[in-house]
Amino acid sequence: SSGINAEWPLRPGETSWMVLNNDNCHIFFWYHMYGIQMGSLEFKQITDNSGQSRTDLLLQKSGNQGDRWREANLPVHVSSPIERVKFQFIGEVGSGYEADIAIDDIVYDNCDVQMLN
Repeated sequence: SSGINAEWPLRPGETSWMVLNNDNCHIFFWYHMYGIQMGSLEFKQITDNSGQSRTDLLLQKSGNQGDRWREANLPVHVSSPIERVKFQFIGEVGSGYEADIAIDDIVYDNCDVQMLN
């Protein structure tokens, strides 16, 4: 089995790479950012090609987005079949506790995904 499991023994900070073998790959997910003291949410694609790494910011939202779920539909760009990618969600706390961020239903569409450790 490849990828990451939240099972014992836990390995804090563990990450996993994947290979995407399709030019028309998209990632979909739903996010909810509600509250008067909302911080920010970023979604990044980290690409590694033979030790050369780059980071692309695919989504950046900040502040109250309203009390509803919003869909993100983001193209994933891979320029070479040997590139490995991983994705990173970064949620940043706002000015207080009166806000919540949630992410749900992450789906890869039109992607040939191979998980690597």
